Amino acid sequence: MSDAETGLGWSVGITPAGYFRATAPAGAHDVGERVPVMGWHTRTTAVHRTPTVLALLAFGWAMALTALIVDVMAGEAGRWDAPVHAWFLGHRLGPVTVLMETVTWLGSTAVLIPLVVAVGGYLVWSRREWGTTLFVWVAFAGSVVLGEAGKALLARPRPPVSDMIVRTGGFAFPSGHSVQAMTCWTLLAVLTATGGTLRRRTCVVFAWISAAITVLVGLSRLYLGVHWLSDVIGGFLLGAVWLLFLLAVRGRRGRLGPSAPRTIVLAEGDDLWQDDEVWEDIDDA
Repeated sequence: MSDAETGLGWSVGITPAGYFRATAPAGAHDVGERVPVMGWHTRTTAVHRTPTVLALLAFGWAMALTALIVDVMAGEAGRWDAPVHAWFLGHRLGPVTVLMETVTWLGSTAVLIPLVVAVGGYLVWSRREWGTTLFVWVAFAGSVVLGEAGKALLARPRPPVSDMIVRTGGFAFPSGHSVQAMTCWTLLAVLTATGGTLRRRTCVVFAWISAAITVLVGLSRLYLGVHWLSDVIGGFLLGAVWLLFLLAVRGRRGRLGPSAPRTIVLAEGDDLWQDDEVWEDIDDA
C-alpha cells in the first residue's frame, strides 16, 4: 500500500494503518544536533498530494447520501428502518441500557465542544498550530450546522416517544450525534496519526478506539429508540462527506494558517521516526 493510500485510509476513518512518515531531514544525526520538527500540515503529505482523490471520494459518498435521502423522502427507508427498530426494542437489557446511555454522550455537543476547544488550545499553546486549530473548529461547527440544516429541510419524524429510553425533541434525519461523531472522532484520529509525537502502534490503537466510539454512538441512537437506522447511516455519510471535502480543500490550498517549524535536541539513545516500520537509532558516533 502506498503512502497516499494509507493516508486516505486514515482520512475516511476506515483503515487504521495510517500515514506516519516523519519530515525530519534524511541522513545521519549526531547527539545534541537540533533537528527540525514540522507541524501537522507538513505531515499530512499523503492527503496534500491527493486532493482530487479526496474530492472524488467525497462526491461518491455524497451520491450515496443523496440516494438515501431520496429513499427517506419517498418513504422507502421504512422497509429496513421498522424491522431494525423493532429488533432493538426487543433486545434491551439493564446493563446495556446504562452503557448506551453513557456512550451516546460521546456524540453530543455537551462533550464534543469542550473536547475540540481543548484540542485547539493544545495545538495553539504547545505547537503554534493556528491553521490546524481553525481547521478542527470549522470541521466540528460545520458538522453541527449541517446536521441541524438537514433535519429542518427533511422534517422527518422520530420514532414514537413511547419507544424512547431518553426523551428528545426535534426531527430525525440525519442523526446529529452520528454526524458529529464521524467528523470529530475521525479527525482526531487523523491528527493523532500525523502529529509525529506518538508511536505507530499507539496511533493505530487510537484509530480503532475512534472508530469504535463512532460506531457505538450510532448504535446507541438506535438502542435508545431516538433514531431510525437510515438516520444514523445518513449521519455517518454526511460526516464523511463533510470531512473529506475539508481535507480536499486543505490539500489543494496547502494550509489554513501559519505553522512554523520547530526543533528538538537529540540526546544519546533518542529515536527518530523515519518510516512506517523503521526506527533509526541515533548513536553517538
